[in-house]
Amino acid sequence: MDMSLEARAGIEPACEDLQSSTSPLRHRASVRKRGFAAEMAQSQVLAIGIYRSKSPFRRLCIAQLKQLCHEAHVTEQNFSAMRAAMVASQLRTNNVNDPRVIAAIEGVARERFVPAERRALAYVDVPVPLGGGRALNAPMATARLLTEAKLSPVDKLLIIGAATGYAAAVAAELVGSVTAVEEDDILFAQGQANLAGSTRVVLVHGPLAAGWEGAAPYDVIIVDGAVEQVDPRIIAQLSDGGRLLTGLDDGAVTRLAAGRKAGDFCTLIAFADVETVRLPGFETAKGFAF
Repeated sequence: MDMSLEARAGIEPACEDLQSSTSPLRHRASVRKRGFAAEMAQSQVLAIGIYRSKSPFRRLCIAQLKQLCHEAHVTEQNFSAMRAAMVASQLRTNNVNDPRVIAAIEGVARERFVPAERRALAYVDVPVPLGGGRALNAPMATARLLTEAKLSPVDKLLIIGAATGYAAAVAAELVGSVTAVEEDDILFAQGQANLAGSTRVVLVHGPLAAGWEGAAPYDVIIVDGAVEQVDPRIIAQLSDGGRLLTGLDDGAVTRLAAGRKAGDFCTLIAFADVETVRLPGFETAKGFAF
């Protein structure tokens, strides 16, 4: 059976990278000749730890490598199987243990929020490039933020860095209302299309570092990316006792952190070192140096 054009569009760019003579995966990954369904059924997932590589395809599992190399037909059923494997191998094994968060992630087709030419990477544990220097956070980073937020059905949530709308779509299953802010014109338009019909998400256009004062105060604010510093305007938009969760850009590494607002302050405490996409507009002022 021939693959659809859409499926090929999602696989071929990734496979070209994978088969490149300079790709470490070409030399270090052994893909067994077995059926995709059998491999997925086993995908408690043999992770390939090419942690020092700059390739975006490090930490791919065997089943996903098979998909990228034309050994599978990417259908809705395949995506469902990959989503289940992602939950089992990437999330449950990394402290994503809230049943409500897991159910919400299982119910959202992440491939709809990924560019067609990169759809084959929807469930791989790496950020997915979106263009313009932006990327969609890896599933585990977003899932950890949602888990640590301890969201309730009555919470009013602000998501900063909406991108194509994936985190907002998942969060909408967990809270009373979601406001999601995005500053990139192209990503904003894509997010509008992806979230069309959602009754619990309001997507707004504006600078990420400013948050969104129009719907404040919020019970929870999630910055779905790594920042060097959190703008005081964002903290001001939290209700007293409200929770703030974000990635922190610490130069060589990125960390996930959480805190509660008390008065005018919110002290963030890191809880995990996780690869997180860096968001623009949150850079600290660089001091003068000779």
